[in-house]
Amino acid sequence: MHREIAEYGYEFSTSRFYKIMAGSTVGILVIGYLFQLRSIYLVILVLAMMIAVPMVIRDTYRDLYQQRRFDDLNNYLEQLMMSFKRHGNLLISLQETSQIFKDGILLERLEQVISYLEFNEEPDIYEKSFAIIEQEFNCYRLEKIHRFLIQIEKWGGAYQETLDLLAQERLLWVQRVYLLTKSQHQIEKNIYISALMASLIAAVMGIILPGELNIFDLVYVKVISLAYLLGLIALVVVVRRKLTGRYFDGIQLMKKNEIDRAYELFGTKSIFGKNEIILLAVTLGLAVGAYLAGRLLVSLVLIMIGLIVGSKIWSRKKRMRQKIIKEIELAFPQWLLQVTLLLQNNNVHVAIEQSLVEAPHIMKGAITKFLNELQENPNSLLPYNDFLGEYNLSEVKSLMRALYALDINGNGESSRFLNELMTRNNKLVDKTERLYHENKIAFMGVLQYLPMLLATFKMMGDMSGFVLLLIGKMRVI
Repeated sequence: MHREIAEYGYEFSTSRFYKIMAGSTVGILVIGYLFQLRSIYLVILVLAMMIAVPMVIRDTYRDLYQQRRFDDLNNYLEQLMMSFKRHGNLLISLQETSQIFKDGILLERLEQVISYLEFNEEPDIYEKSFAIIEQEFNCYRLEKIHRFLIQIEKWGGAYQETLDLLAQERLLWVQRVYLLTKSQHQIEKNIYISALMASLIAAVMGIILPGELNIFDLVYVKVISLAYLLGLIALVVVVRRKLTGRYFDGIQLMKKNEIDRAYELFGTKSIFGKNEIILLAVTLGLAVGAYLAGRLLVSLVLIMIGLIVGSKIWSRKKRMRQKIIKEIELAFPQWLLQVTLLLQNNNVHVAIEQSLVEAPHIMKGAITKFLNELQENPNSLLPYNDFLGEYNLSEVKSLMRALYALDINGNGESSRFLNELMTRNNKLVDKTERLYHENKIAFMGVLQYLPMLLATFKMMGDMSGFVLLLIGKMRVI
């Protein structure tokens, strides 16, 4: 634990560790005595606390480390875009950006990138150099801004207004992340308060009942009390772990092999593929054969198996299609950025064709299909309207129709189109990720009720013990 905390860049003294352990041990002993636990039960509680406390401490420092990484990344992106807007040169912008950092892993990666750019000449040198930073942070928005700056470096064109809109998107992203982490930490506090109140409520029967009806002397109740307290300790560890390092969480882009696999298995429009239809048909045929042979029970079992398999396939298809749609919603604006940059020197057809090389992998199949349809019907709206039509994305249809209008009217308005696109894209991404964060907060909010749920089960056990003890006393009388 000490070594890991040191790797995060923090100091944690041994004396402080022992103080925390001593305080935690005293606290758990007090709670144990409140539940009238003795001997082996207290030993188990103390051992559990001694295991849990280092884990909580480590996760707390890991969270601080991730927060610092996020702040560094935010400062890096902000300064890089400001410098690039002023200089229009990636190497100079990176050199200037490195000056705002005094130490840290990002400064080390920046120096590696600058050195790589200064002493190497390769066709994809920028992609390789930026990968040094991207592998460290694994952040979709970092990759998106890098790709955009690389495209400007390669293709040139007017980019200042677009860069301002990207900066605005970055600001919205930072605000969302801070709002999410603030909400999650508030939920964490609520869980701890709920655990404390639940413990007081769960211990009340041992306080108010007279000595002859003291259910806490029953082994059955002692085991329940121990399980309850161990459950609370485990809950604290899990909550701290769940809330650690959430700063880079977000809708992440799928890897190339994941996209290929998704399309291979579940990317078709139909719910069931050829092999799946054959499997279900064979199962149904066997069920019919069993029925005709008078084996009604076997037929029913086969029909149930077919229904279960069919529902499993359907649910997997539905989940994967939703994942593909989310991926497209992220990749589509990124691809359109490439197209609009190319529009400054090309018409719509050529811009889309040239964008294919560096387009997001999930878009390449749809772009290829679109270009083929465009060759057959070069002046038709249908290829634009049918682009990714199997997923029925209204925003995609709207923007592709805008591209068609730009194609028909000439690309003299491409700059205005790009700005309108980026503004709409910022709103769309902000809405999508806010909903994503709200779902995460709602999920974490459920954990607030777990202490009370555990206390409810504890009190149910206490009540059953009280009834048994009372019945025993009545028999004696």
